[in-house]
Amino acid sequence: MALRRRNFVPNDAYPYATPVSLTYDSGDYFKTLDMAVKAANYGSFEQRRQEAARCGKLRGIGICTYIEACAMASSVMAGQLGARAKRHRRVSQCNGSRRQGLPCNCVRKFPR
Repeated sequence: MALRRRNFVPNDAYPYATPVSLTYDSGDYFKTLDMAVKAANYGSFEQRRQEAARCGKLRGIGICTYIEACAMASSVMAGQLGARAKRHRRVSQCNGSRRQGLPCNCVRKFPR
């Protein structure tokens, strides 16, 4: 747990420029981890592990933290996103998305 906390962006460091040219505008990862630890009843894990062992079962627990990159468009595309009014009461809209390992092509097939 200490290693996870050591690698968090401190709450007073925002906005935080990452080494890969992204900027995080806000976050409280310490509080989020505290909430997850409480929800998992992490403090009583050893007792639950011992109870499982008495039943012949193995029990483990792991902690993983990450930041999910959402709504990221390439710099080329970012200038093209949005809606534009056109002649004859028409509107042109351009949205962007990234492949995320999901079948995105299925959800992009909108009728015209």
